[in-house]
Amino acid sequence: MHRLILALLLLSVLGVGSAWAVESPSSATRPLTKEQVESMVQDQVDQALRAQRPKWEDRIEALSQEYAGRAAGDVKKGVDDALEQARIENAKLEIKVDEAHRNLDRWFGFLTLLIAAISIALGFTASRAVKDAKAHEKEARAILGEINKCHADARQKVQDIQERVASLDALADKPLSPEQRHEVAELAADDSAPMLLRLKAKAYQAGERKDWGMALDMWRALARLDPENAIFAFNAGVTAHKMAGMNPLENRQYFNEAVEFYRQAQSKAPTAWAAFTNHGAALAELANLAPDAGEKKRLLDEAIGLYRQAQSKAPEDANGFSNHGAALAELAKLAPAVEEKKRLLDEAIGLYQQAQSKAPENADAFYNHGSALLSLSMLEQSGKETILQEAERLLNKAYCLSRDTRMGYNFACLWALRDNEENCRQWLEKAREWIQQNCAQFSADAEFDSMRDKKWFQDFVAEVCPDGEGPGDCKEPKSS
Repeated sequence: MHRLILALLLLSVLGVGSAWAVESPSSATRPLTKEQVESMVQDQVDQALRAQRPKWEDRIEALSQEYAGRAAGDVKKGVDDALEQARIENAKLEIKVDEAHRNLDRWFGFLTLLIAAISIALGFTASRAVKDAKAHEKEARAILGEINKCHADARQKVQDIQERVASLDALADKPLSPEQRHEVAELAADDSAPMLLRLKAKAYQAGERKDWGMALDMWRALARLDPENAIFAFNAGVTAHKMAGMNPLENRQYFNEAVEFYRQAQSKAPTAWAAFTNHGAALAELANLAPDAGEKKRLLDEAIGLYRQAQSKAPEDANGFSNHGAALAELAKLAPAVEEKKRLLDEAIGLYQQAQSKAPENADAFYNHGSALLSLSMLEQSGKETILQEAERLLNKAYCLSRDTRMGYNFACLWALRDNEENCRQWLEKAREWIQQNCAQFSADAEFDSMRDKKWFQDFVAEVCPDGEGPGDCKEPKSS
């Protein structure tokens, strides 16, 4: 049914309605079936389409040609317009390129002129600089020569100062060599020498004159100016020690100052064995001024510890062994038991013998050895004279080596132990000056017990030690 309606509409459009009406069957004819009608319609449609096809093809061809012509015209017009626009833009670009070329030519010309001007200026400047350099070349070479000469002079001066410093690294407890004395004199008079070096030279000069007060002032100043210098601290300690030894009773503060400077030297130079030895000696001398046996023992024990450290650092130093033995001998005087006294004295004697083997010309080692034997003789009554004979031999050896009047003191002890008043009196007179400075020790030594009730001895004590610190009672101090 739908197809039939579609066919009728198409025929009306195509103008074939009349044909359809002519051929329409009469009402008298037999009715057509649906299939027949559809077939007839299809045939009519086909005929109409075949009849109209040429017309439509011609019309379509005409329209196609018309539209193609129009499109070609439009395309041609568009292409022409584009070409015209391209020609316009190309003309503009050519104008711009020409302008750019002209600008480039102008810039190239300007740059060429600028480069030429710079080249001329540089050439002139370089030429002038070369001329100036050549003109000053001789002057520069002369200045360089002066600089090199100054450097050489400075190096030589530094080397000279270093050599002077090395030559003056002596210790104040040792005498200066002739070369050192000459160097000291030159430095002390040289105003251009470094201040510390001049002060050091003057301190050595004061020590050579035995002006210990002046020397101590200078070494103190040097130790403060350069607290890291162990030699300055050590030499300050030595000169303070010397000041104390001039009058131990009145100058006790110098012993304490010496001890502090020795400690400072030890802290800055832990391997400097001389600082340990001298520190021990100062403490041992302080022990002789101790107010009681307890304080004396404490100081002696500390001194012995320092001597042991010194011996470990300098096993060949005879003074260290001798001083160590002397401290043990003093400690023996404080021991309450005889056997302990003997043990300490035997140990001291062994140290003295080592000191003598290391330094056969060391008078102190023989002197101290003889002193220990004097103390031992008072503990060995059966062999007393034998011991005293050996003590006399050693004391004679010491006196021959040094001719030191202080050694007369132990000879006086020797003759007192032998009850020989005349010889005892003679040697006490020879040791008078030393006894005046060591009245405390004089009062403590039991060797003079046999002489203390003699009138001449009492007169000697009253004259030499007027403050009552002589051996009015020569018994050993009691230990605390």
